[in-house]
Amino acid sequence: MNKLVIVGNGFDLAHGLPTSYPHFMNNFWSNLINTFEDELTKRLVYVNPEYIGLIDKGHEDFKVLLENFNHQSKRYKYRYSKNAVKITTPNQWGDVITVFEFKNQFFKKISLKSIANWVDIESEYYQALKRILFQTSIDNNAKKIKFLFLMKSLSKLKTFLNNT
Repeated sequence: MNKLVIVGNGFDLAHGLPTSYPHFMNNFWSNLINTFEDELTKRLVYVNPEYIGLIDKGHEDFKVLLENFNHQSKRYKYRYSKNAVKITTPNQWGDVITVFEFKNQFFKKISLKSIANWVDIESEYYQALKRILFQTSIDNNAKKIKFLFLMKSLSKLKTFLNNT
């Protein structure tokens, strides 16, 4: 007799495997010190290698990393934009150097939100699409550009997820 075994959603978590969305995100941020130079990571965030000490302070998730950014920025007089989640500093010639920034705006959005499940990413994407569609202050051409930018952001995130 043949048997068919269907493994449903939650099987991995029930067996203690770290496969939830929070596991993924916490792993991404806590290992950024080791992965910031990987090509796939560079599509999501930029970390200036000369300032790697900024993320080398030990953190278990994004919230703690943001607290560290705030503390280090005050300590070293970096310019930290909480809204943009971007850190810059002038060099000795007065040029502005980027220390940290998001390269992928959709990844930034899901990092800043308290998303609990993988399905919430789909919801965020849907909400972003609706915001573009129902934005009355811009014409259809501008909506198309925003839509393509969102699609590109999601595509880069999918590539990262498929390769990690």
